[in-house]
Amino acid sequence: MTNKTTGERSRPSGPGRANGAGGLAASVADRLLRDIAAGRLKAGDRLPSEPDLASRLGVSRPTLRQALKSLEAAGILVSRPRRGTALSQPSPRSLGPLLGAHLALAGVSSADVAEARAAMEEGLVRLAARNRSARDLAEMRDAVEDMECAAGNVRRILAAERRFHCAIVEAAHNPVLAAFRELVLVYFDRIRLRVGAPADPAGAARTLRGHRGILAAIESRNARRAAAAMRRHLAPTLAVRAGGKKA
Repeated sequence: MTNKTTGERSRPSGPGRANGAGGLAASVADRLLRDIAAGRLKAGDRLPSEPDLASRLGVSRPTLRQALKSLEAAGILVSRPRRGTALSQPSPRSLGPLLGAHLALAGVSSADVAEARAAMEEGLVRLAARNRSARDLAEMRDAVEDMECAAGNVRRILAAERRFHCAIVEAAHNPVLAAFRELVLVYFDRIRLRVGAPADPAGAARTLRGHRGILAAIESRNARRAAAAMRRHLAPTLAVRAGGKKA
């Protein structure tokens, strides 16, 4: 069937497929993204002129323009007057806010977020133990010290926990995994703050011991011990998941 506005032939509709020019623009954007992922397009490459690219892709210029605008909004492309459109060189870290927004809009359950965070942090802490710098250790130590000094102040304890776990992401020194720092932030901002820190002295002491154990393993560059300490620390989160409840 031909789109009356663009003159383009649209694909049959189906689950997950938009109709009309919007669906065609999404298909064009997906095709360009696949070319980038396959290495056929690289950072800094300039795209052909709009008429040429539209002709190559078999779509109208308005449809192509819509696709390019969506990629520009996502930080994939950059358009400059009289210089055309080129591929940008974004940092993997820029994926973080997009991940957080997608998780929120997709209605992902708190239990799924907590489980994903636990799985990710066990691997991250191994890398942190191997790659941490003196500066990373100082940040983690300061966070643990804040936890110690914040007895009874739930918000301050949670802020220190958040800081500690973000420091682990940074200490891994992996630019790809740095993008998933947002998952830690989503957990603390959306779930942990609602659940709260242990108010009883025994629970608070247990939480503090858990963080100290993780820090000690990272300090000694013992990746296996760090992963085991993180696993013990996050066990209550996974127990909630196993029980079929939301974190």
